Amino acid sequence: MSPPVAVEFCKKPMESILLCTACGACMERCPYELPVTEILKSNYALYEWHLKEAQAG
Repeated sequence: MSPPVAVEFCKKPMESILLCTACGACMERCPYELPVTEILKSNYALYEWHLKEAQAG
């Protein structure tokens, strides 16, 4: 997916990541014991990279 398409596709969900308080409730509920807060941070960093690429291009 190109950066502009990725940014538009993920814009709304990515905004909700900024509301995360890293309380750990999601990790307690995850049946796969995933590090959810770390995954969110990583995905948001990727989103920011795509956003910069979309704005530059």
